[in-house]
Amino acid sequence: MSAAGFPAPALTAVAPRALPARSLVVAGVSTVVEWYDFALCLYLTTIMARVLYGGDGTSVLTTLAVFGIAYVMRPLGAVCFGRLGDRLGRRRVMLTSMTVMAVAMWVTAALPTDARIGATAGVLLLMLRCVMGFSVGGEYSSVLTYLVEGAKPARRGLMPPLASGGSEIGALLAVGTAAVTTSIVSGPAMDSWGWRLPYVLGALLATATLLARHSMEESPELEQRARTDDHEGTVEVTGLGRLLRTGWKPISRAFLISAVGSITYYGGVFLGWCEGGRGGRDGRRGRGSGPAQPVARRPTPVAPHRRQPGGGAGTEVAGAPMLSSRC
Repeated sequence: MSAAGFPAPALTAVAPRALPARSLVVAGVSTVVEWYDFALCLYLTTIMARVLYGGDGTSVLTTLAVFGIAYVMRPLGAVCFGRLGDRLGRRRVMLTSMTVMAVAMWVTAALPTDARIGATAGVLLLMLRCVMGFSVGGEYSSVLTYLVEGAKPARRGLMPPLASGGSEIGALLAVGTAAVTTSIVSGPAMDSWGWRLPYVLGALLATATLLARHSMEESPELEQRARTDDHEGTVEVTGLGRLLRTGWKPISRAFLISAVGSITYYGGVFLGWCEGGRGGRDGRRGRGSGPAQPVARRPTPVAPHRRQPGGGAGTEVAGAPMLSSRC
């Protein structure tokens, strides 16, 4: 037993081999897909509110609530997929999570609108967002573990940032895709079919990533632990309750660090929306303000003004009219 109360790792004569660079790169950059989807859902909030929730006075808040509920599912997915990864292997779990994400994105792109099936459209979106949140939670934690276990011992602190870098690329890709789509597709066409195009692109990315992951090798450290375990093909797994009792301090620190980043990012986006609403009334473009905005460096694009029905000028974030007095 180790000093922390966990089972001491088995001593072996040969250290686990490092994974090929291809496996590590495929695992690291694949986080582009998950953050593309989450950022896209945020930047297309007002469009989704119109086409799936009827566009009434509470539709934007309802859409944002759906976005938030998906976040609640992420830690549940991390616990479930993490435990399965310890027992069945990282590669198998990452293939499963990406398959679920790809299917969910294809279904989202094909969702019928509120005009066709009424409130059922919003319920279906909620279910899909929960599925995505659950799978993304397991995806990101599995990728980080895979990168650490597969890297050379001297580079285990260098490889996990691949996943973080991929997530930033995914968020920027969502910004660009939403901005380009809303600039080339007219308002009525956007509500009819244009909003589906960014999700189709995301589904294609997820499918391509799934195919690329089939070439990945299993975590060598996990394979070595499985060979030395008493039960063939299994790995001893520490229970969640015991982990929380003995490791609550580092877990709490990691949670707070992650929370600061998330709060500043989404707080900056929301402040940008509010400022944009004021900009729409006095003819200026909306710009994010407040202490959170300089910290959250992910850009919130502001598209050029478009004339709204009734002659009013609307300010748009990635093509979606910002919250203003007209909403």
